[in-house]
Order: sequence, then C-alpha cells, then structure tokens
Amino acid sequence: MPGGFGVAKNLCDFAFKGSAGSVDENILALVKDFHRTGKPIGAICIAPALMALSLGDNKPTLTIGSDEATAAEIEKLGALHKNCPANECVVDSDKKIVTTPAYMYDDAKLSDIFQGIHKTIKEVLKMIS
Repeated sequence: MPGGFGVAKNLCDFAFKGSAGSVDENILALVKDFHRTGKPIGAICIAPALMALSLGDNKPTLTIGSDEATAAEIEKLGALHKNCPANECVVDSDKKIVTTPAYMYDDAKLSDIFQGIHKTIKEVLKMIS
C-alpha cells in the first residue's frame, strides 16, 4: 500500500483523528480480507497507520520511522511500533505485514527511501513464494 498524506486523510482519517480515526469501509474490507486469507501486505510511509487502524487488535509490528507521537497513536490501537531508518523495513512474519517509513523522515535521501521500499517489496515477494 503506497503512502503519502492522501492515505491518512482520504483512505482513513488518521491525519485528523489519530487513534480515534476510522478507515474507509471498502479499504477496511480489503485489508481485513488480505489478512484473513494470509496474503502479505506491504505498507509504505504513513500507510502503516492505516494498518494499525484496520488490524491493531491483531497486534501487528509496524513502523512509521521514529516519530514518537505517531508511534504512540499506532500503539494505542494495539499495534507494536518498531523504530526503523528510511533505508530499512520492519517484517512481521507472523502477520505477513512489511512496513517501511519512507518520507516519514523529512530529511530522508531518495536513495534511502528507494532502499527501504525495495527491501519491503523483496520481503513481500518472499512471503508470496
């Protein structure tokens, strides 16, 4: 799932309500169906917050980088947050969710963001095969 501010304000309202937010019903159904059927999910940038809103009760391990306030909101939903640099990803093998912070770091280099997204995709593909 790509990230960007649109995810946090259009696909859900995390940008405005944080942990009190909700997810668009169609997106929520899709995420829950992927999880229920064991399909892996990759989430980039702020999209892990949508994963927490959707699947927090399953206690997934996610990252949005190192922003303490956003991490605290994610943890209020039941998810576990793990700090991660932009060039890495966090793999929750049990829940089949892979996340990377990307532009959650304002000063991230494009090369670091590329590496983090590349690793995320690689891990998701490993889960598929």
